[in-house]
Amino acid sequence: MGSSFWDVCGDDNPPWPSGMPASGSQSVTSMKAGAFTIENGMPGELSLTTPLQASSSLAGWSYDPGSMQYTKPPPSGGMLRNDIGRARVKFMGFDWSLPKVTVVGENKGGTIQSWTASDSWLCTGFTVLALKQGSVDKDAFFDAMESEKSAVTYVLRFVGFIVIWCAFKSIAGPLAVAADCIPCIGPCLGDSIEAIACCVTCPPACACALGVIGVVWVAMRPVVGIPLMLFFCCTMGGYAVYLTKKKMGGSGGSDEKGGETIGNEDA
Repeated sequence: MGSSFWDVCGDDNPPWPSGMPASGSQSVTSMKAGAFTIENGMPGELSLTTPLQASSSLAGWSYDPGSMQYTKPPPSGGMLRNDIGRARVKFMGFDWSLPKVTVVGENKGGTIQSWTASDSWLCTGFTVLALKQGSVDKDAFFDAMESEKSAVTYVLRFVGFIVIWCAFKSIAGPLAVAADCIPCIGPCLGDSIEAIACCVTCPPACACALGVIGVVWVAMRPVVGIPLMLFFCCTMGGYAVYLTKKKMGGSGGSDEKGGETIGNEDA
């Protein structure tokens, strides 16, 4: 913790200036690229890396060429010690030394719009409209799009597996809480039960996650979906057989009666 922190300790920020925006964002509805107009604009796909300088001086602001930002001193009625209340603004823009962009979409009279694929089984209303800076090869463009979609898909699959695993593990939660109530060794027993439940519930959670994924892949790509469904069925079947045998073994042992009855029979 630097000394500058202690220098400003006890000081308060002045009120936010009324002429400055607190937060918010604005986006264009369309964007020109040569002779074409790009629908929706997609400004988020453009990298703003070039510092900009205002064409005219801003009242009350000074420009620092070193940091490429505008600064404004604190208001006259605010705290002046240690520059508390000083405002700093930096404008960033598009690099016009690389003005080319590559767009994938549907051209309608010079306007690039979203292209909607024809409806097919399990796929309805899929649209494509993407923009990348520079001149990008067609194959490289679609490979990048596929990689982005695949990354999101794998993240969602992993998150789904974690959610299922946590749900299965929570089934043993009451047992861990009950073990914690035992004097002296309760916390140790509770942690052990949680660790065992975490290990035991991992295979069925994995099987359920793969089963959900396999249901869709059976229709789209049977080569991938069928093995996933087989793994799901084998895992769940194994658990069912184990529980059934354990239940039958327990009930059979309780029905056995030992000993011999001795007594007189009525004539």
